[in-house]
Amino acid sequence: MELPPLPDNERKFSWLMNAFSGINTNSKRPAIDDNEFSWLQNLFPIGAGNMRTLWSNGSVVFTATGGKTIIYYYFFNLATVQQCAVFLSDGTAIQVNPVTQATVTISSIAGDFYAGGYLPAASQWNASGIIIVTEASNPNGYFAWDGSTLYRPGQNAPNWLTNITPTVMPSGIHGNAVEVYQNRAWVATPSGSGFPSIISQSGPGNGATFSGTSGGGSTPQQDASLRATFTALRQANGFLYPFGDSSVSVISNVQTSGGITTYSNLNVDPQTGTSWPGSVQQFTTQLGTGIMFANPQGIHLLLGGSIQKVSSDLDGLFANADFGTVIPTAAIATIFAIKVYSLLIKTLDQNGNAITVMCMTDGRPNKRGDGFRWWLGSQDRSLTSVATNEINSVIETWATDGTTLFKCFTTPSSTLAKSLQSKFFAGQSPVEIVFFKKLFRFYFVAQDNAGSGIIFSGTFDSDFANTAMIINSLTAVNNQGNALQAQNIANQNLYPVTFGIISAGSGSINFTNTSGGVINFTNNTGGIIVFSVAALLVPMIDATCYGRMIGTSLGSVSADFTLIAIVLLYSYDAPYGG
Repeated sequence: MELPPLPDNERKFSWLMNAFSGINTNSKRPAIDDNEFSWLQNLFPIGAGNMRTLWSNGSVVFTATGGKTIIYYYFFNLATVQQCAVFLSDGTAIQVNPVTQATVTISSIAGDFYAGGYLPAASQWNASGIIIVTEASNPNGYFAWDGSTLYRPGQNAPNWLTNITPTVMPSGIHGNAVEVYQNRAWVATPSGSGFPSIISQSGPGNGATFSGTSGGGSTPQQDASLRATFTALRQANGFLYPFGDSSVSVISNVQTSGGITTYSNLNVDPQTGTSWPGSVQQFTTQLGTGIMFANPQGIHLLLGGSIQKVSSDLDGLFANADFGTVIPTAAIATIFAIKVYSLLIKTLDQNGNAITVMCMTDGRPNKRGDGFRWWLGSQDRSLTSVATNEINSVIETWATDGTTLFKCFTTPSSTLAKSLQSKFFAGQSPVEIVFFKKLFRFYFVAQDNAGSGIIFSGTFDSDFANTAMIINSLTAVNNQGNALQAQNIANQNLYPVTFGIISAGSGSINFTNTSGGVINFTNNTGGIIVFSVAALLVPMIDATCYGRMIGTSLGSVSADFTLIAIVLLYSYDAPYGG
């Protein structure tokens, strides 16, 4: 590329960021798009000029006691009443109403649902109850619960599960995954010593019989693509998808004739699956309704008969992830009227510190078209797993910190940290990386939604003095251990800049006459009409920063605001090397 002429060093140029995209950890900071971020946490890029702070968690609705921890939880409804089955580390379980916080014991028998190893799994059967499967009670690990009674193997099954057909709860059925599909219960049983994985289906309309003469049955899975075992079952778009640790299959065309059930079982992808059943979530994207799931290579979208990776922008986070300490789980939520998929992982932040965050997307493609755009989220409470609660088309993300249960994204927070780190900007074209830039001024445009002001702190960054929001963390030294002082070509010392900007709050609009008196507008009852507006701010400060590449790292704990634009005003200096 031809080197451009040396720019006028007296002329001021501006770099505008307002077509907010998302985080990009795949490319290095100088190479990401002008409107991407090398770090973006608790700021939701809703659209152009509209990046809003995420809200934090609500109050705790349940706390495990006696040293027990929450290992799995499943939201369901009894008629129109929300409930959550909470399974504890000692193998017991409790039903929790997330609205009233009322609790009912599902089982107080230790080891009923968990004894180490595979977690239990549950699935809703119409609006009357849930089916629970477990490996802890192998070989009899198939239960039903309706809010008051736990139906165990060998007991009479409830009418709501059998379509009023007298049936005994099945023995010999156990598993680590369950789904209700085509009016049948489907159970995946993991492989054991000398036995392959098995998929079992109940009879049509009767979730308590797996008899081969009533349309039930169990089929060993011998497909070569199933490396170890099935981990999840999930239906979408009229198909049932068994997820293996390294593959995905699809079941369709289920038919029962003469008491015998047949179906088609085909492989979708022989090399992509998941060992994390909690990551599997139905999700609607701009490409269509499919199933999102994750494995150590990233996050994937299963759409019809194909799987594609949609998280290339998160490759840097996955490369540094710790999948042993926090097992990834996922949930869906409607945030600011937008449906969002969130995957919880433990990884390293932009400073190399361990952090547990939700990788979040609204399913919109990134600019390169090689995946979705992403950002990161967290809550004031620590998170160990997340799950979805849906009723009446209201979709919520809930979470646990190991002992408590709470809803996410409910309340603006003045303690939840929001942060971003821009790209390293080289100039109007990439070749201008050879020119030094002088940063003169910083502007931002924001809307104060909380009316309590907006405060940013952070640094102006360059390739000479980038401290990534921790301004005392980086000290350059020479080979004698003495600190180095960065200087510009005029031998002037350069320093990272810390700044705080406090906005005005929301307020009312007063109309005045030529004498300065306030003009009052009244309604038909004589009351004064007050015209108010949320504060729209365009503050600025002078900046001092120098380098071939410039950028900014910002942090805030302000409760609720919408960032509309960021502008850096700069000029050119001499080319690198003189």
